[in-house]
Amino acid sequence: MSEENKTQEDWNTDYLFFNHEAKRDYILNRMFEVERLHFELMVDKYEEGHSEFESWKNAAIELKQELERLRFLYKQYGGTLGSEQPYDFR
Repeated sequence: MSEENKTQEDWNTDYLFFNHEAKRDYILNRMFEVERLHFELMVDKYEEGHSEFESWKNAAIELKQELERLRFLYKQYGGTLGSEQPYDFR
């Protein structure tokens, strides 16, 4: 391994106790929190023209982008969302 590759990987580690399922659960919990925060913003939405509207709008956009990022990660860890995994009611 070259010195350059070794330096790039110094920030990474092996997880001995934090298994695959725990990682997915962690991402799910983060998604729940971001959805909750976004919903909170929707409940307290400012009207266009309000002095705080741009700040509110930017916060909502940032949360939406973070939620999309977390959903992507969740799928990378083998998770499925909503109707991607149909339920068998038999």
